Amino acid sequence: SRLVLWDSEDGRHFERRQVLSETNFDWDDRTNRMAPWAPNSVFDPQRNRWQVFFVGYHKKLGSNQAYNMSGLIGRLESQTLGLQGISGPYVDQGWIDLSSKGDPWEGEAGLVSFYPYQVGSDWYGFYGTNTAPTFIDPLSLPQENNVQNILFLPGLARAERIDGYWQRCPELSPVLMD
Repeated sequence: SRLVLWDSEDGRHFERRQVLSETNFDWDDRTNRMAPWAPNSVFDPQRNRWQVFFVGYHKKLGSNQAYNMSGLIGRLESQTLGLQGISGPYVDQGWIDLSSKGDPWEGEAGLVSFYPYQVGSDWYGFYGTNTAPTFIDPLSLPQENNVQNILFLPGLARAERIDGYWQRCPELSPVLMD
């Protein structure tokens, strides 16, 4: 997979600006560069720059299945100031610093999504997780219907700065929105 930034002056003709992240095609990768996914853009008025957050996956230890991954959240930052900076170019800022130990309800999947937003001077972010076990026997799925037993739950994290340390909010998580 590949995350690519395209730009258009008229909404009909597009120009490829930059490859933001792409797979390294290494199934045994442990750097979370095997499958970038789910990008979203957020403008940070304090830094006057656009940020792009995405999930970077790696295969769970002991798994031999493509759909059994664990993720971290990557952050890219526009080098162009202001709202026009959404067109990039972007520089990789590494993985967000989220308190590493997940809560018991989160399961083994690590992070699978991240959606930050600002409230006053603080930043909050919904992070997604799921309870998929390290190994699911694909031959047992039709009989046991294991996939329907996997929970996808969001949690909430807080940071003073979008590029700072993100702390899980266990008193507000899991966020039961439905």
